[in-house]
Amino acid sequence: MDWVSPLSGLVGALIGGGASLYGGRAQVRAQLDLKNAEMVAASAEQEDAERGRIAAALGPRLLELTRVYRAVGAEFSDGRENPDWPMLVMDAELAALEIPDRELRELMADALKAVEHWSSSFRNVNGRPSRLIPVVLDHLMQCLFAWRRGDELPEPSQAFENAQESWMLWIDEHSHP
Repeated sequence: MDWVSPLSGLVGALIGGGASLYGGRAQVRAQLDLKNAEMVAASAEQEDAERGRIAAALGPRLLELTRVYRAVGAEFSDGRENPDWPMLVMDAELAALEIPDRELRELMADALKAVEHWSSSFRNVNGRPSRLIPVVLDHLMQCLFAWRRGDELPEPSQAFENAQESWMLWIDEHSHP
């Protein structure tokens, strides 16, 4: 029976070593999982901060465009162009270039290009500026803040689709001699 004690000691040591090794690996896995979760959380916080920064830069520019258009839009019925309008639009276009979401960035670029040319492109049959510009700017604002929240971009309203169609028709008319 002299061999039972050493054998039980050896078996105990092997079981203890195996449990220790398994526990160590589980602890390392848990630490890696925690680090990964922290990195994902930090990345999400950075993305959220970036979205907030971009929305804070672009939102006021879209509001200013809307304010200026509504304040002086009727004064442009004689065809004069507001000299501040191109710079206001350019500020918004430059801020929109920072949007990492390609779909939203392209929507902003296309719509702001239409807004930039509003004095010649968005006039109704009486020669007065149409009501399409506020519709376009409102949709851009809705899209910007939906993206800011991490929501899907809202579907365009019928009025926005009409504005897009009007813009495309104007491009077709003015791009072919």
